[in-house]
Amino acid sequence: MVRRSSPEELRLVERFLESVATALFGSAWFRVINFHVRKNRGKSLAELMFENPREASYTVLAIIGGGKTQARLLENIFRNHLEKNIGGSINEDLNELFEAIIKNDAKRTREKLVKIAQDYIQVRLRRL
Repeated sequence: MVRRSSPEELRLVERFLESVATALFGSAWFRVINFHVRKNRGKSLAELMFENPREASYTVLAIIGGGKTQARLLENIFRNHLEKNIGGSINEDLNELFEAIIKNDAKRTREKLVKIAQDYIQVRLRRL
């Protein structure tokens, strides 16, 4: 039996995705992406990542008009931001996250997103 995500995990990941996107691209970027994901797929980006991570990544790329080059660019920007904010210890988790997304492993994607989000939020709280 597959464990369903808790509302707290979903809120944590939504807050994390919004925080990272805002830090990297500005406050409107995440809202626009999330709006279009909801419009096209009927759920938030975080919900879609938890249920069908490959579709979520393809949907974001379709919204921004990208392909493999843009996917690698987003991955590198995301990775660099998290390494800078959390530290090099995040690399293994990120590698596992991106591998889980490619394999469309929803359970593993959720686990890794929740762990990375917790680490990121903890670091940000310590800096306050």
